[in-house]
Amino acid sequence: MDDLNPSRIGIGHGASLVGDGGPCRWLTAPQDLRRPARSKAARVLAGAVVVELVGRERLSNAVSLNSAQFNVARAIGPAVTGLAVAAAGTGPVFLLNTASYLALLYGLITIRADELHAPREPTRSDTRLSDAFRVIRSTPDLLLPITGIAFVGTFGLNLQVTISLVAITVFNSGSAAYGYLSAAYAIGSLVGALRGAGKRKPPTTRRLVMATVVFGTLEAVSGLMPGYATFLLLLLPTGLASVTVTTTANAMTQLDADPSLRGRIVSVYLLVLLVGTPVGAPLVGLVSDTLGARFSLILGGAICAVAALALSAVITARTRASEGTTPLTAVASPPPIGIDSRFRPEPTPQPAARRHAA
Repeated sequence: MDDLNPSRIGIGHGASLVGDGGPCRWLTAPQDLRRPARSKAARVLAGAVVVELVGRERLSNAVSLNSAQFNVARAIGPAVTGLAVAAAGTGPVFLLNTASYLALLYGLITIRADELHAPREPTRSDTRLSDAFRVIRSTPDLLLPITGIAFVGTFGLNLQVTISLVAITVFNSGSAAYGYLSAAYAIGSLVGALRGAGKRKPPTTRRLVMATVVFGTLEAVSGLMPGYATFLLLLLPTGLASVTVTTTANAMTQLDADPSLRGRIVSVYLLVLLVGTPVGAPLVGLVSDTLGARFSLILGGAICAVAALALSAVITARTRASEGTTPLTAVASPPPIGIDSRFRPEPTPQPAARRHAA
């Protein structure tokens, strides 16, 4: 992924989506089979190129704004689509959706490569995904956000499932009540994204751990709420905390990734985030059937909070132990990247000092 041109891949992805969609399922079946792979590849390349478009100083703000855009679309898009389908039918809505990708194509085509903040360096074709795993394992500021987001994605970010279960089985409400709960969570997520976009300081390990603990605590407490109104109100800060966790982990991963392996490292981050949610969904259902829908929230939130504290303690202890056994001769020269001499990372600010300063 690192030796591909992100803008060209994005143009190809957008152009392929222009041809997707239609009222006949037998016509759209081949596109449906290819769409997940195209979508995941596009997300990896988009994440890898963001730092080149906006620079390291504004990366965290850009990630937060992208999250805000996503949450606005998630909240408004289904409602607008429903009204459009009711007014004009399915076919015209598909055509309108197709036309919307022209804006994406125009934006990608007009990217000026000579103005990128970090021009892509040519990478060797013999780099492997295992090299990215080796770098992640040896870099604490990459290992913590990626392993942390794995726990959060598996046990904490299944709220769309748990909210519906609580609405139906606990409060005995219908689809309208579930819609209000989902809207409350989406509004909290939007506020969290906009709040993150206004931060001037770079993301830190302390912010990530504290945000994860707060998110897990709020999710667990929401499972104890006695009434519908209190549960709805608590979803607002829960959504805010969840977006803070994901945007902070995303920004830390991109800032600390070596440019020659950024695409592969971002793909690992998205892998654990996207795979964790479908893996955790059956567990949520099993806990709900066995103990009740409330316990799926309580256990999921508790696991996220405890995992954040435990991972932080383990990784910090391992880092201090490795620093204590480092020979004095190794202090005079920069340490290797952790894989082999094929990779030459560009100089970056000292991440350890920056991460623990906040």
